[in-house]
Amino acid sequence: MLGLHCLGYNDWNDPYAEVSVQDGYFDPDALICSEPFQKLLKLEQAVSPFEVYGIESSELAHSRVLGRLLASEGSLGYGEDLMPRLAAQLHMAGSREHLSSSWIARMSSAKFRIRIEYPCWLREESNESDFGRLDLLLEDESKKIAVVIEVKIWAGEQDRQIERYQTWLTEERKGW
Repeated sequence: MLGLHCLGYNDWNDPYAEVSVQDGYFDPDALICSEPFQKLLKLEQAVSPFEVYGIESSELAHSRVLGRLLASEGSLGYGEDLMPRLAAQLHMAGSREHLSSSWIARMSSAKFRIRIEYPCWLREESNESDFGRLDLLLEDESKKIAVVIEVKIWAGEQDRQIERYQTWLTEERKGW
C-alpha cells in the first residue's frame, strides 16, 4: 500500500487538473498526489483488482504488472522514474552493500528490455542445464546491465535458487 501526504491539490470536480503534462513530460508525482488517485488508494484497501480477477496469488500476474511499470517505454512505462529509486535499494550479487552512486547513475539512465518468465538454460558441449525461470529479467545490452527480480507470494526461495540464477548470469552474460 502506498501512503503519501500531498499538499496543494484541490478541485475534485476536475480530476485532470492536478495531472500536468508540459512539453511532453508527465509528472507521476502530480498523479500520485492528486485527490482522485488518493481516493483510489483508499478504495484499494477494500477492493484489490488482483482479488477481483482471482490472481492475488499469481506470481506471473504480479511479474507482468511490475514488468510493465519498470519498462522504459509503453503505456505504463515508468522505468525512468522508478529505476533510480529501485537502484538505490539494490545490492550487488553476493554482497550486502548497496550499489555505488556510479551504478545507480548507470541503472537510472538504462533503457531496460523486460523479459518475463525468462528460461535459464546453459548448453555445454552435449549437456544442457536448466537453471529455472527468472520471474523478471531487466537487461540493457548497451550498458551491460542485468537485473533479476524474483517475485515471491506465499512462497520461499527454491533450493539454491539465487545461486543458480547467479551462475546462469555469470556464464550467459560474461563481461556484464
